[in-house]
Amino acid sequence: MLLEADVLTAEVRDGMFYDQTTGAEKPDWTVEMTVIDVDSNEKYDLQIVGGFPLLAQLKEAKRQGEHPDTLRQIADQLRATLPTRYTRAQFQVAKLKGKQVAFLKLVCQFLGVVAAAGQAV
Repeated sequence: MLLEADVLTAEVRDGMFYDQTTGAEKPDWTVEMTVIDVDSNEKYDLQIVGGFPLLAQLKEAKRQGEHPDTLRQIADQLRATLPTRYTRAQFQVAKLKGKQVAFLKLVCQFLGVVAAAGQAV
């Protein structure tokens, strides 16, 4: 499903997990947005799983076991590339996440910012 929406908030959230066997810290980041659908005026919370080159770079660096400081630098660079408030963007909805309707999150691929003519760039 395609979603065209105006961005209200966009952020890279930091999280910390711990290895169950060693107890070592394992930092984690997620890209989350709150948007308003331009067709229905419904407000949605999104988790972005792709569409930003720096997000792919962050995932790959984490998979390769890069130092947490390097990962933080990439996450900070990613923050700077997120769309700002009231930017119109398109998303490909991959699935719904959550157990109750009130707490659903749409898992999406970011397709791009929509230009004035209605085409993603």
